Amino acid sequence: MPSHGLTPAPKALRADGRALWAALVKAFEWEPHELHLVAMVCTHRDLWAAAVRGRSTRHLAEARAEAVVVARLLRELKVNQENATRPPDLARGARS
Repeated sequence: MPSHGLTPAPKALRADGRALWAALVKAFEWEPHELHLVAMVCTHRDLWAAAVRGRSTRHLAEARAEAVVVARLLRELKVNQENATRPPDLARGARS
C-alpha cells in the first residue's frame, strides 16, 4: 500500500533530513519498500549538512562525498523528473 504523505520521519533524522523527508513524502506516493531509500537519502542529507557547517578541508571533502550520495539516491528514486506525480518503478524504469 503506498504512503500518502502521512508516514512519519525516522526519529534519527535531524532538521535537514526531516525537511527533505517532509518534501519527498508530500510530493510522491511511496511503496513501503521505497521508503528505505527515502530514509537513506534523508540521512545522507543530514550528514552533508553537518559537513557543510564544518570549516576544515576534511569537512568540505566529506560534504562533497555526501552530496554525491544524495544526488545518486535521488536519481535512483527518480524524483527529479518533470511532470512526474510518481517516480517510475525502480526495477524497470516504467511508470506504474
